[in-house]
Amino acid sequence: MNTGKRVTERSVLVLGVLLILQLAFILTKSYTSTAWIIVYFTLQNMILIAACTWLNPIYITGVGFLLPIVGYFTGLYPSMMFAINVALGNAILIIINMSFERRSILVGIVLAALIQFAYYWLMVVRIMPMLITDTASLPAIAFMQDMFDWKQLVAALIGGFLSTFPRFRILLHREMHQMELEEDPAEASAESKVQQQQLDTK
Repeated sequence: MNTGKRVTERSVLVLGVLLILQLAFILTKSYTSTAWIIVYFTLQNMILIAACTWLNPIYITGVGFLLPIVGYFTGLYPSMMFAINVALGNAILIIINMSFERRSILVGIVLAALIQFAYYWLMVVRIMPMLITDTASLPAIAFMQDMFDWKQLVAALIGGFLSTFPRFRILLHREMHQMELEEDPAEASAESKVQQQQLDTK
C-alpha cells in the first residue's frame, strides 16, 4: 500500500474517532458536568498526542484544527472565533509534544499543557469575552469560560501522560529497527530503495 495513502487513512480514522467522541459529548450534554468535561478533553488530548508518533505532523495538526471547527457547526462552540482559538490550542499541544518527542516526552507533555492552558486562559477566558458585546451571548460566554479554565490543564496533563505508553512502544520499535539496519547494511540499502520507489510513485 502506498505510504501516503496509508497515512491519509490513519488520519481519517483518528478524525473519525474524535468526531464520534465529540458528538457523544454534545448529545449527552456532558459539557454541563466538570468531571465529564475533564474526561472528554483527556481522551481527546490522549488521542491527539499519541497520534503524533505515527502520523505526519501536518496531518495530525490538521485533525486537531478541524475538530473544533466541526464542533462549531454541531453547536458545541458559540462562535467561529471561539472554535478557531480552541483549534489553535490543539495545534500548540500537538506541535510542542512533537518537538520534544525525541528529547524528553515527559517535558514536552508538561510544557505543552502549561502553554496551551495559558493560551486558553488568555484568549478564551479573558480576551474573547471582552470582544463580544451582545448580551444574548453572555450565557454562552460564561459556558466557554467555565469549560476552558483549569480543567484544560488537568485534561492536557492526564491525556499526555496516558499517551506515553503507546508512544514509548512505537519509539522503542523504531530504535530497535534502526539498530537492526545499522547491523545489516544490505537490508538498510534495500529498505532505502523501497522508500525511494514509494516517493517516486507519489
